[in-house]
Amino acid sequence: MTEILSNQYFFYPLWLGITFFCLASATVVMSLFIYYRKRLILFKSILLYLFFFIAFSQFLVINENITIALKTANDPGDFSIIKIIIYFVLGLIIIIFDIVFLIDASKGFKQARLDIEASVKALIPKNSIWKLEYGLTNSFIKKYRISEAESNVANLALLGKSNKEIANILHKAVGTIETQLKSIYHKTEVTGRFALIALVAQSVTSEDEEKI
Repeated sequence: MTEILSNQYFFYPLWLGITFFCLASATVVMSLFIYYRKRLILFKSILLYLFFFIAFSQFLVINENITIALKTANDPGDFSIIKIIIYFVLGLIIIIFDIVFLIDASKGFKQARLDIEASVKALIPKNSIWKLEYGLTNSFIKKYRISEAESNVANLALLGKSNKEIANILHKAVGTIETQLKSIYHKTEVTGRFALIALVAQSVTSEDEEKI
């Protein structure tokens, strides 16, 4: 067992996996920081990127040793017990921090989704009977000359579907969905989905309410 653990070929895939795990974790936490802009989240992402560089540097050292050994047809040599312990402790610390920060990030993304849902609800007047699932109203479609294809895309966008999800549902290319959304935004003179929701909610007529 000691011979296996001391072999550099054993640590090569191990540190390669830790390196990719650190990079993925750091990227996830950084994406959460981009949404929330909190210093603590930024600190966590920087720490994870630091772990990534540490893991990557150790991988490069092992890779260099193995490469030299292959070129010279020699054995890369075994690590000492102390180095084995250092590698395992360092790897364990990095993995634990990554897992803890990923768990916190998952909670943060859940909260972010709740915040978005709350923001969307706030865009709809309290006295309005219109809901997101109703989609574009007839008066809105006529007023802004929205085509049937654009209406189908807009209705799914109002429900929070991503461009890729809309493309899969309607069996269209993502680029086509993006073009149709841009056309809708241009016709209605809004900047995005939230603004479109607010405009639709505020444009409901008494005739629309009767039909609803």
